[in-house]
Amino acid sequence: MYIIWIADYTTKEHYGGAQQTNELMVRYGRKIGHEVEYMLPLESQFSISKLKKADLVIINNLTRFKPSWINWIIENKPYIKYDHDHATARLIGKFPKLFLSSRLNIFLSPLHLQGVSKLVGYKIPRSVIIPPPMDTKTFKITNKNRIKDSVFMCGSLSPAKGINKMIDYLNANKEKKLFLAGWNENQARKLINMKNVTFLGKIQHDKLPEVYNRYESFILLPTKEEACSRVVLEAYLCGCRLITNKVVGAMSYKWDWKNYSEIKAKVESENHFWELINKLKL
Repeated sequence: MYIIWIADYTTKEHYGGAQQTNELMVRYGRKIGHEVEYMLPLESQFSISKLKKADLVIINNLTRFKPSWINWIIENKPYIKYDHDHATARLIGKFPKLFLSSRLNIFLSPLHLQGVSKLVGYKIPRSVIIPPPMDTKTFKITNKNRIKDSVFMCGSLSPAKGINKMIDYLNANKEKKLFLAGWNENQARKLINMKNVTFLGKIQHDKLPEVYNRYESFILLPTKEEACSRVVLEAYLCGCRLITNKVVGAMSYKWDWKNYSEIKAKVESENHFWELINKLKL
């Protein structure tokens, strides 16, 4: 099939969790014989003529696209919605048929589907839950000799990621040493300036497997619902004990977190995703 993949960014423009997920899914789709082409929200990139030729459109994040462009796809092409956060649901008034007319609506966790359903105000039809694909050949346990009492966190250091909750955690666990990596550090100065905190700056994504393997635990205590949180799965695959809460989407799966092999198999999810697409009657 010739497939257009609608996304706000690729990994060339931004290396966030959605872009990493997309890249793994697109790469696998191409590997099994599909012609998959990204389409970005630029006048020079958006092409109705290309969309007309497509057998299927996969709509990923779309906050940077003109609503008229998305509505043209909804009215004229078979498409699936591959949702990555709650941003689309908050904009649903701009394209009210988005979830209703989609051939499939794919979400990253049970909590993700539940949260989006609440925001749009109805039960989303043809919904499927698939965890984000993980590169388990890269994210794996390579070191069992961890820094004693060490805790790691990486990503955005904004208040929504639970900065104050991490401060409370460290105050209650004086023996713990927190190692932080990421950006928006100016929003986390109170945490960074604590005696038992080390700020590592930004770390390239391809270096993270080695970094996760240095530490005993990974902490993420966000204040708002997160669709899944790729970093939690990455850290788990690298052998970190998880310190999280109920608003981390990955934790809403009824998985046996003591069964490493089982979870490893579940997050090798590219084949499940593309099997569903191949079964669509277009």
